[in-house]
Amino acid sequence: MLKKHRFGKLKNDFSAYILMFPAIFLIFLLIWRPVYQGFILSFFKLQGYEPAEFVGLQNYKDIISETLFKTTVFNTFKYVGLSLLVGFIPPIFIAVMLNEVRWCKGFIKFAIYFPAISPVIVTSLLWTFIYDPSAGGLLNMILLKMGLPAQQWLNDANHAILYIIISMTWSGFGSATILYLSSIKGIGTDMYEAAYIDGAGLWARVWHITIPQIWRIVLLMLVNNIIGVFQVFAQPLAMTGGGPNNATVSLSLLAYRYAFVYLKNEKALAIGMITFVMLVVLTVFYFFLEKRVTYED
Repeated sequence: MLKKHRFGKLKNDFSAYILMFPAIFLIFLLIWRPVYQGFILSFFKLQGYEPAEFVGLQNYKDIISETLFKTTVFNTFKYVGLSLLVGFIPPIFIAVMLNEVRWCKGFIKFAIYFPAISPVIVTSLLWTFIYDPSAGGLLNMILLKMGLPAQQWLNDANHAILYIIISMTWSGFGSATILYLSSIKGIGTDMYEAAYIDGAGLWARVWHITIPQIWRIVLLMLVNNIIGVFQVFAQPLAMTGGGPNNATVSLSLLAYRYAFVYLKNEKALAIGMITFVMLVVLTVFYFFLEKRVTYED
């Protein structure tokens, strides 16, 4: 009887499996198969893309022992840390403010979200012109008009990552703001009305009602933000090329260099696998939090 029940359930779901098959096949072909092949090839000395000699963990040892790799890991965590300091709070703040707006709300939401629809390369090149260290750069033109000296901006090794993070924040905070705003809209108005009657001001309502009600989505967005910034590639490639003096090289950009500049594919694969393992850990943690949040809701 149990076997018949299982067979009947499988038969009912057969059409769903048929519909999912193309997507599953493409995921296997374009994602899991390359990951598996990259993992295997990372243990070989490569001649182009063909394995020439099995070297075990030697590629990983060579990468980890290099000073550039250590600098790159530090840069990557610096990207993550600065993104949390600079780019994580503004979407929450703007969503709270936008929830209080009564006029032109649609236009404001469009204006906030507009940078998110621009291609990453286009946005990066735009900010490269803004950060131009010459007197013709937009920011330097403003500084010179104010009687202040021009700055080097992206040529400043100590702050270049910060300037890249600012451009990424401008480009990406719109979608996060809309998501937070949707979460705030889901909060019952009765709590706000009761707080307003009790004399609670705007910040008191935000602190005691809004933040506790949306903290779960904030936590999920925190982990998602870390995962996204950990893979930063296009922005440093387009804006600085990893310079000055490798001050903005990320793990993804370093793997790109080894593969297409230094032509050392085995080291590129080793870096890719190291990054993959780090991201798997973060992704598992993300799904764990998501499950806990869904269960608590």
